[in-house]
Amino acid sequence: MKDLFKTRASEFETATVTLYGKEETVHYLCLDLLWGKGLYQELRFALVNYNGRLAILVSADRTFAATDIIHLYGYRFKIEGMFSEMKQAIGGFGYRFWSKTIPK
Repeated sequence: MKDLFKTRASEFETATVTLYGKEETVHYLCLDLLWGKGLYQELRFALVNYNGRLAILVSADRTFAATDIIHLYGYRFKIEGMFSEMKQAIGGFGYRFWSKTIPK
């Protein structure tokens, strides 16, 4: 799959997408491919080159445009980052408070 960044580089399109609250220019290629083991399903893949960073994004909803998939993945990473920070903060606070206030 990563080879497609090289072998189909001439087919990539350029678009401006809102990522993390800013307008960013990305290069992408949108492909609908069969994927799976045994029971194949058609998925929409968005191969993205963003400031030299390569990403392969996937959507089971093939009605989404590639730019929509890129935009939505930006939200996904923000949400996962928030949960990670909350878990660390709550876990850290819980450990500290529990160890100081509750006898063993």
